Amino acid sequence: MKKNKQGKCKLCHINTELCYSHIIPKFVFKKIKYGSKDFILKEDGKRETLKVQREYREYILCLKCEKLISKNETYISNVLYNYKKIITPDNDRITIQKVNYKRFKLFQLSILWRGSVSSYDAFENGKLEPEHAEKLRLMILNQDPGEEYEFGCKLFGITLQNKLQTQLIINPGNFSIKSYKIIHYTFGGFKWHFILANDWEKIPNNYWSIHKNNELYFILRDMFDFPDFNNFILGNFPIKL
Repeated sequence: MKKNKQGKCKLCHINTELCYSHIIPKFVFKKIKYGSKDFILKEDGKRETLKVQREYREYILCLKCEKLISKNETYISNVLYNYKKIITPDNDRITIQKVNYKRFKLFQLSILWRGSVSSYDAFENGKLEPEHAEKLRLMILNQDPGEEYEFGCKLFGITLQNKLQTQLIINPGNFSIKSYKIIHYTFGGFKWHFILANDWEKIPNNYWSIHKNNELYFILRDMFDFPDFNNFILGNFPIKL
């Protein structure tokens, strides 16, 4: 376990002792460690075995900000994984009621922000423009989840043989549709599609996965539907697109 060190917190900008913080949430790696297959599928197409000590951690947060960001992770883990163990193939939309909008949205924002400030090359495609980065930092620092559309995210559950693929991590990527840029993360059995725009409010409200009425929904998609997995193998199952 690495010790804390002195530096400038990237969230509150105070010079103080920094924690060795997770970029991808800790609960995701617990899923990998206890899974039957342990690996990361990298954006450049290379597959590597995940080592226990390789959890994408670095010194970016002071203790106060570390607690601010990590306090929702157990709650989020329970929301995502305790609703159902096996997914039926004829049910491609999961709706979960009574999900705390503020906690879930702030968790989503923290993923986008952590990746954007990471120094790892693996997160290069998750970098934000300065104006977006600063707005996002202040929202997290002030615990303001914002409107549904602000740094809104559409969530997909990744399945194979009707089970969530929780052991897979892919480096963030991005693509553009019209005037919108989408940064996507893949971890914990889910794809997180964040839209970056200056006119979010023009996007249909049903695009976003978490809503102020405390309803969360995500779409189930077979791994074969995503180009990221082209020509790769997960476990004993060949992936052919």
